Amino acid sequence: MPRIDPDIAVHNITLKPDSKPVKKKMRKMHPRIALLVKEEIQRLLYVSFILPIDYPQLISNIVPVTKATGGLQICTDFRDLNLACPKDDFPLPSIDQLVDLTAGHEMLSLMDGFSGYNQILVALSDQHKTAFITPWGTFYYHVMPFGLKNARATYQRAMTYIFPDIMHTILEDYVNDLLGKSKHCNEHLNVLTIIFDRLLQYSVRLQPKKCVFGVLSGKLLGFIVSLHGIEVNPSKVKAILEMPPPKNLKQLRSLQDPIHYMYAKPHLNQCITCWLMLLTDLDLKFVQQKSIKGQTITDQLAEAPLPGEQFTNFNFPDELITTLSLREESYQMTLFFDGSKCQCGGGAGIVLIPLDAEPMPLSFQLDFPCTNNTAEYEALVLGLQVALHLGVKSINIFGDSQLVVNQVMGIYQCKNEELQKYKHYVDSLLTSFTRYSIQTIPRSTNKFVDTMACLASQIPTSPTDSDIFILV
Repeated sequence: MPRIDPDIAVHNITLKPDSKPVKKKMRKMHPRIALLVKEEIQRLLYVSFILPIDYPQLISNIVPVTKATGGLQICTDFRDLNLACPKDDFPLPSIDQLVDLTAGHEMLSLMDGFSGYNQILVALSDQHKTAFITPWGTFYYHVMPFGLKNARATYQRAMTYIFPDIMHTILEDYVNDLLGKSKHCNEHLNVLTIIFDRLLQYSVRLQPKKCVFGVLSGKLLGFIVSLHGIEVNPSKVKAILEMPPPKNLKQLRSLQDPIHYMYAKPHLNQCITCWLMLLTDLDLKFVQQKSIKGQTITDQLAEAPLPGEQFTNFNFPDELITTLSLREESYQMTLFFDGSKCQCGGGAGIVLIPLDAEPMPLSFQLDFPCTNNTAEYEALVLGLQVALHLGVKSINIFGDSQLVVNQVMGIYQCKNEELQKYKHYVDSLLTSFTRYSIQTIPRSTNKFVDTMACLASQIPTSPTDSDIFILV
């Protein structure tokens, strides 16, 4: 199959300097699927899309996906390779602008590239990085496959090189989707002639089954465009319009939580896997939510409400001063602790509950870089120190960190040098109590303390700020 000249476009796979090669073990698959994979491998070998390889340094797995036509498509799981590759910042066209530029034209022709990405070769020095494993051996891609991180940027760069003078005039392009347009019907034949001559010049092939020529309206990137403007694609909203109203509580809940409904359906897992593979091209990054929802505190107050005769004292002397009080005869106490880590430091939250007095919640900000385990140990140490200052002799300790609790109890061996220092100090503090117990609890039970730790880690403070604790 003719391909785009490597002097025009070739896909380079650049790895980060600190990346390490990852070799994945072959996933098990049903023998029937394995036979279909064999047929697809033979087809790819016949068209020289892939070649066998011995002793590859990087190995990816495959995900067989059934096509709508009944055949099988092999998707390669390049997630580890994509993580090791820096992002190609070549810009992709704005979909909104493409749709707006297309609307208002009298005649359109929609074209799709034949095995679009496979028309571009992978750089010879980088082809071994695309190696994947199957029940029939290990192979690597000679052409650019789907699923690579910067594949779309490479293809868009090629199209920009091929159509620089006619783009946004008689042609719109988004990766491998081409659209020819003309203001008047009698001009459209000339438009197609110019586009086809350019495609032949650079050996770009189209998929005839996916091409539509000389139409008054067509589907472009999820929208219906025509001379009259932009319309919603009926196929995109058909399911919503034809959806029957819920008739029972179960159907209503499926509408309220569609994500849970999707994952609860086994037959949808294959579709979700295919979608996730396509999303790997987008370089999506998960950013943790910065704020803490007030729902957590609301749930805690609902589960443990204050007595009706107890009044809240709003006379707080100062923002930076916390007053604690404890009866002299109270020597037994319960401690809940939790730690939280953020980019600039961390936070520690504790709740001390005397035997016959009010609970005492405390939050501490850790202004030094720490890990989650370090923050958990800091919270435990601070809780024990406060309890000793209050004269507590018997204490019951609860935390949701299995590592910290089991290391203190001696069930887990502490091998980390930094955590060993924390453990020795905790052991020395526990010797000051006449009786103590420590055990793990579910994270859902420790919501309130976890919220306090998260709040402490995210509230900004100036270098001159300081917290003063007055123990009475």
